[in-house]
Amino acid sequence: LTRMMQCPELIAPEELEHKYQHDLHGNELLPLAYYVASINIESVYHHLMQLDGAHYQRNRIMVLQDTFADCNAHTRALVELAETGKMPSSFAINDKQSEAQQSVNFQVIVGNPPYSVGQKSQNDDNQNEHYEELERSINETYVAQATGVTNSNSLFDSYIKAFRWASNRLDNKSGVIAFITNAGWITSAAANGMRRCLQEEFSAIYVYHLKGNGRASGEQRRKEGENIFGHGSRASIAITVLVKNREAKKQGKIYFAAIDDYLSQAEKLAQLKKLGSMSNVPLVEITPDSYGDWIDQRRTDFTNFISVDGKKNANLAIFANFSRGIATGRDAWSYNSNKPTLENNFNNCIAVFNDQIDACKRDPEDFERENAPFKIKWTRGLVNQLNKGLKSPQFEQNSVFTALYRPFFKQNLYNEKIWLDMTYQMPKLFPFEGAENLAIATLTLVGKDFTCLMSDHICDLALLRFGTQCFPRYLYRKLEEGEVAQARLLMAMSALTPLRRRHWSTSSLPIHRTRLRSMPMPCSITFTACSITRTTSLLTPTICKRSCHVFRVSPLTLNLRRLPTQDARSRNCT
Repeated sequence: LTRMMQCPELIAPEELEHKYQHDLHGNELLPLAYYVASINIESVYHHLMQLDGAHYQRNRIMVLQDTFADCNAHTRALVELAETGKMPSSFAINDKQSEAQQSVNFQVIVGNPPYSVGQKSQNDDNQNEHYEELERSINETYVAQATGVTNSNSLFDSYIKAFRWASNRLDNKSGVIAFITNAGWITSAAANGMRRCLQEEFSAIYVYHLKGNGRASGEQRRKEGENIFGHGSRASIAITVLVKNREAKKQGKIYFAAIDDYLSQAEKLAQLKKLGSMSNVPLVEITPDSYGDWIDQRRTDFTNFISVDGKKNANLAIFANFSRGIATGRDAWSYNSNKPTLENNFNNCIAVFNDQIDACKRDPEDFERENAPFKIKWTRGLVNQLNKGLKSPQFEQNSVFTALYRPFFKQNLYNEKIWLDMTYQMPKLFPFEGAENLAIATLTLVGKDFTCLMSDHICDLALLRFGTQCFPRYLYRKLEEGEVAQARLLMAMSALTPLRRRHWSTSSLPIHRTRLRSMPMPCSITFTACSITRTTSLLTPTICKRSCHVFRVSPLTLNLRRLPTQDARSRNCT
């Protein structure tokens, strides 16, 4: 704000007094930053207007408030308290300014919003504030317009909220938003809905990419150069100018440029100083593709191939379902090479959690959560369990599974749902310890280099860096009512006539096959029958006390109730 006041090209000297009194607005949430900003603004104004102390004019620009919060009801209540003498008058002045600001249709919004998608650990007890109205607006726009996105958490990052808030507060007919922010939204697959919305809402969009991604590696990291903020950020940075002009003949025009490769922070700052204005940047016009991509647009010839994803499309696909790896949210607790150590850790952790529930029920108003990381590790799901007052069951030996934690490194995993942050579809792949299956683990789109690994055990989410996807050979599901009796009959026939299995016809069962051979078949039926586990060939049903009425079917077909014929299975293998 002070630099705008000092620039005669932006604010003419004869207009400064009016702008100072009526047209400039600023918010700060932290008291120290608020007072520093207020002093700076007043000092610059008095210097430019050549006013002495006797003609001091208090600024009506800065307001001590949360920019994203809907302050109307709260502000009116505080003003009423101040007018009745129940609150200091200084609060009344601030709150009246806040109330007046809510009715303003801004024409220019400038800022450097913070970048924060949320706390890294629930033990920090410092999660981002929730803004009901603003987050509803994001859901109705950026999330609603997104395609092919299963996880939209990144769209609630603070800087994304700033884009949505500014777009909502800008004048309906004309205005400009100028932000310097994290540049992740430009290429993020999750932000394709945001990019579509910006193109629809603004007549022109100008983006100058400053690079500086500290999370890249190898030659790409060297090309990114140093961050424009030095060591203050590892995220790539971009300057974005959004122009709204309803009278413009062309709408939704996108212009893009990137700073040179391999530059240091000082060289980038020098290049910005030399350019001086966005109008001097060598921008090129971009035409988005049908997927909402602006740069690094994807190739479309892959759409002619058979998809591996049968979960989200009704066309021909290789796998009927797939799953991300297990996300425990507490790896140091959930994994261990030594079973007794794992049991001891969770016995202590469960005791602390159940004590917390008792303490919360005894005195809910004064209850404070235990956040010592050596006693318990909180996750979002565990906090929800605490709020519901649901205690954890005691440690169960049968919940200890063998899992592939890192490539070629297996660990014991405590696979109890309450103590896992996200299980995704993994219970359908490995519903009990010893479940026979094979899964191809690959990287998701966030991976830098493609790699894959075959596993016959549960996989961790970070098995292959972060974001491992597992494509299984088999799926398990619960038997429907009436199928248990058929499974028992199949078991009985298998036990009585083991030599005649190759001549059976299973046309009467829900799983269809034209003929059976003596070779192992990709089909097994599992149901609760006794307390022991019997392992037989894949053709013979398996009895397991923890399997809870499930049987295995092949995902190499979209119809989970049908398996491919022998000939079709041979073609799939080929």
